[in-house]
Amino acid sequence: MIIADKRIKNLVLGSIVAVLVFLIWLRFVYSPLMQDQENLRTENATLHASLEMLQFEKQKLDRAVQVSSDKQQRLEKLAKLLVPGNSVQEVNASTQALMQKFWESHNIALRSYKEGRPEKWRKHTIGVVDYNFACKLEDLSNLLVYLDGLEKVMRIEKMTIRASRNRKRGEDQLMLALSIGTLFVDPV
Repeated sequence: MIIADKRIKNLVLGSIVAVLVFLIWLRFVYSPLMQDQENLRTENATLHASLEMLQFEKQKLDRAVQVSSDKQQRLEKLAKLLVPGNSVQEVNASTQALMQKFWESHNIALRSYKEGRPEKWRKHTIGVVDYNFACKLEDLSNLLVYLDGLEKVMRIEKMTIRASRNRKRGEDQLMLALSIGTLFVDPV
């Protein structure tokens, strides 16, 4: 079939060229772009899933760090409560130094002082210091307030009180036998 009209011939030839250019564009430009777009979507979904997983891991690690930080703060608070010393004997000496401050500030004469036999509490050792002294009721009250205000891991293991009357002065005195236990934690 031969087309006689030049105008129609140019129109048909232009249409064929346009369709061929469209097909070539579709095959060599559009299809690879669409394939690249699909690959990028897949990669984006994979990266998004990885990001969510990493965010979840980050949250877990943040919680672990927070727990660790809380534990560290608790340990620091507990360490402040311990009487300083690397052995039971050193802890007992530190306890004696703390008590000596009280004895001196209240003019209480200490009759005797000795280290008692260490005791056990759970897996820790309790250093025991025994004191014998005479004091007034007010001094005993001050001693108990002092021990409470120390904020150290100390406790009264045993306290025996006996009343006596000073014949020379005519004063009532208390004779005390006091055992103070101090927690010792082995340094790790």
